[in-house]
Amino acid sequence: MLSLHERGLDPVDRSVAGLWEGDLIVGPHNRPAIGTLVERQTRYVKLLHLSEHNLIELHAALVRHCESCGGP
Repeated sequence: MLSLHERGLDPVDRSVAGLWEGDLIVGPHNRPAIGTLVERQTRYVKLLHLSEHNLIELHAALVRHCESCGGP
């Protein structure tokens, strides 16, 4: 994963489709969590439900999202 500043594009440049940014919103006491994915050009937002705040749940949610998008 690259930092926004390491990927070689101007962070405010939205000319290239297909670039996604992710973030994590964590509730009180680090219990509930929601992953967010935003496609930079269209600003399409996908919220990922995370039943636990850990890497395994985040990975599973990202895989579910990618599978729902289709592809080869």
